[in-house]
Amino acid sequence: MAQIDETDRESARGREEKTGDHWTPRLFAVVIVFGFLGCVYAVLSGSVAGLKDPSVAGLFGTLVGYVSSKADLVYAYFFGSFAGSDAKTQLLYKSTPME
Repeated sequence: MAQIDETDRESARGREEKTGDHWTPRLFAVVIVFGFLGCVYAVLSGSVAGLKDPSVAGLFGTLVGYVSSKADLVYAYFFGSFAGSDAKTQLLYKSTPME
């Protein structure tokens, strides 16, 4: 699974290099991250009037979860995924200390 993630990430970065289109991924990233922050702010500040209604609260919670997962993908695209970190942790765990 980690290999598939790595290949997918490299494919996206390769597309960006081949086309020279550096602004589209960054624009999408900004929109997604600020959309996520806006949704969280709206919930925490109480600015969504209908949150006392369970159906509206459920819908808005689903929206926040969806945008949150997309923000996680933005993080993985620009900074790498946690799979590399997990692999590093396993390698460190299995290694022997140097003197």
